[in-house]
Amino acid sequence: MHRSGIKVDDDLKKEFAGITQDPKVLYVEIGINGENFKKRALVNGAVDSKSWGVMQQALKSQTPTYLVTRVGATGNKWLLIFYVPEDSIVREKMVYASSVSALKEGLGSNLFSQSDYSISSPKECTLDAFTLAMRTFSKEEIMTTSENAKQEAKDLSSKEASEAKQQAMADIPLSVADDTMKELHKLKDGKVDLVVLAIDAKTELLHHKASVQKITLEDIAKNNHLPNNEPRYLVYRYAHSFEDKNQTPIVFFYYCPDLATPRNKMTYSSMKQNVSKIAEKCGIDITKTVEFTEFGDLTASSIQQELYPKSSEKKAFTKPRKPGKGAGGLVGGAKFTSGK
Repeated sequence: MHRSGIKVDDDLKKEFAGITQDPKVLYVEIGINGENFKKRALVNGAVDSKSWGVMQQALKSQTPTYLVTRVGATGNKWLLIFYVPEDSIVREKMVYASSVSALKEGLGSNLFSQSDYSISSPKECTLDAFTLAMRTFSKEEIMTTSENAKQEAKDLSSKEASEAKQQAMADIPLSVADDTMKELHKLKDGKVDLVVLAIDAKTELLHHKASVQKITLEDIAKNNHLPNNEPRYLVYRYAHSFEDKNQTPIVFFYYCPDLATPRNKMTYSSMKQNVSKIAEKCGIDITKTVEFTEFGDLTASSIQQELYPKSSEKKAFTKPRKPGKGAGGLVGGAKFTSGK
């Protein structure tokens, strides 16, 4: 599952089309009501250093929201600020996180900058914080639609080349922090059941983010071990019962949310085989590798389908018998009787 089913209705589409032509509009605040996106507020103002303070005032505790504001020197692109506070309800976090693409597509993807600005605190809604985050997005924020199309074609070509060299890439060394190996050995020895790993964007060093003992699949997302805008690797001892037998397979999870930056997606994807090999070098026998993009995908039923796929039933084929002298035989399921 990659989408929440939330839709942009015709009224909001028409209203936003008019907003894009109005240079006085600073930002539009949009929320989710039932199965549709709804406008909460429209604020006029100039796009400058003070505008961030105005938007900051709109962010409330426990209330996820989207702010759509102008960005770039000419103001011809729109930036989606995706605000989900840490103290908001878990289900709302999941719905808002899985609805970002639907909102942009419904309003017009070509109008938006390629990268979104994801925050969890009003303190992050400042020009300085945004400028710092933009450094990791490179020039994609100000690219035109045609430039984006060319870049996507280039990325696709690079992806195909990387897939062709997948075996060779698996041998690329990955720097590993000391705490990472220590925590993986703890999992091997049964002292912890979950190890969460991340790659430092600057140093490309694999380091340990969290270790937990006795945790369910559903609680992994609820306990904020998975950010909505960064990939993660998880090495997890999945204790469960199957066919009246206790099972404890080790599952390697590659989590890559839609909101992750293109650079992070490429880095984590190319290194996932290396990370699983590092776990195996620590004596961990990985039973299954599973990839997912949303918190809601991490359920006992979905993972057990991965671990125990149902084999497709094959219909038995009975070769027709040749009719004998005076004897009946089966031909195509019908009884054959020789006539005299």
